[in-house]
Amino acid sequence: MEYKLYVDYKNIEWLRNGFFDFSQGVFGISFKEWYEYGFWNDKYICYSLVDNRKVISNVSISKMKVFIDGSLKNAIQLATVGTLKNYRGKGLSRCLMERVLAEYEDRCDLFFLSANNSVIDFYPKFGFRRIIEYKYTARKPVIRNKGTARKMNLKDKDDLTIILNRSQGNIPLSNIFDISDYTHILMWYLVNFYKECIWYIEDKGIVVICKVLDRTLHVFDILSKDNFQFLDILVYLTTEEFELIRFHFTPDKMGIEVNSEPIMDDDPFFVQGSFSLKGKEFKVPQLAQT
Repeated sequence: MEYKLYVDYKNIEWLRNGFFDFSQGVFGISFKEWYEYGFWNDKYICYSLVDNRKVISNVSISKMKVFIDGSLKNAIQLATVGTLKNYRGKGLSRCLMERVLAEYEDRCDLFFLSANNSVIDFYPKFGFRRIIEYKYTARKPVIRNKGTARKMNLKDKDDLTIILNRSQGNIPLSNIFDISDYTHILMWYLVNFYKECIWYIEDKGIVVICKVLDRTLHVFDILSKDNFQFLDILVYLTTEEFELIRFHFTPDKMGIEVNSEPIMDDDPFFVQGSFSLKGKEFKVPQLAQT
């Protein structure tokens, strides 16, 4: 191959900056502030092809644990799979995919990813199969009591410590499908998109990432070290009016009746390997997806 492969280079400045430029140019997303916060750890690894000190093609992996029907599995999530426009058609993404899959096939139980709708024909070539996820909503119940949740600030060292502590020891939110060891991904979302959506219920020691949009309370994640019932924390999340609740994870442990429907229009979910949820409904936690 005429281009040079670099792997796991987060501590090499020019390569790191090259990845920042690549991800911004190809996907319109930024990793710079996330890195500056110190959240790019050893669980996130880039495999990049470089031409004249420019990152031209990339596949990133995230190492994590996945709960599937109560069984804990080692998993690799693939992300930022792409090639600069002027270098496409050369099989560069295929080369990187083959390298990653060969390197980890004996070290994990499954690979998974969320694909862009424009490239859904690419991943089945590597043995991936599409799995349909589900959307979960519930009507807002009658709330008679009210508590107060405190808005958190990522720039406050004490708040950041609480968030990291809860995320690294949080209990599974689902017995059907959930993800562990995803703090590095969660913090990317919080840094880039959800800084204003982090709430702390001090009475219970629970962090909730949520926001109200179009009269729907979107619950993205709940970080807790102890079991809880959702209705017990909902009383703290009533500062804005809403009619519906939408869970962006599988809410089977929430103790609340939900409606479900298949998600057909979002980025499709692909899996390769040991995945045994045939016939069951689930949602990959949104703040664990890269």
